[in-house]
Amino acid sequence: MEWNWWNVAISKLNASFMGSGFTFTLSLKRKWVQAAWFNGNKNSVEEKAMKKYLRLGDVKTLNIYTTNFGELNPKLLGHGTFPWNYNAQTAYLDGIVVKYVAVSGGCKSIRSSIKNRGRQAETGELIQ
Repeated sequence: MEWNWWNVAISKLNASFMGSGFTFTLSLKRKWVQAAWFNGNKNSVEEKAMKKYLRLGDVKTLNIYTTNFGELNPKLLGHGTFPWNYNAQTAYLDGIVVKYVAVSGGCKSIRSSIKNRGRQAETGELIQ
């Protein structure tokens, strides 16, 4: 994954949310190599362990994780926790998880497949 992608992504997020009261600042980038977490399926024990260990900040912090999602979710490009599902007991589960091939340096066939789908077209531009 190209590290500069994150700077571009933050710029695109801020442009998309301009005037909404939300702003994004990149405060930390870390690369963590842990095969079980990387290949864990959506909502799996592995994903929960990863988020519990790596999560930083509080409810105002957007944690973004890149993984492979494992064999049970081969077509999933990402998922997140909705604000109305947030509670103190499971606060560590917030944030978004993105399949690593959906970001810069990933598989072009997957990136091109999400273009021209309404609002996702902006995401397609974001991840190129």
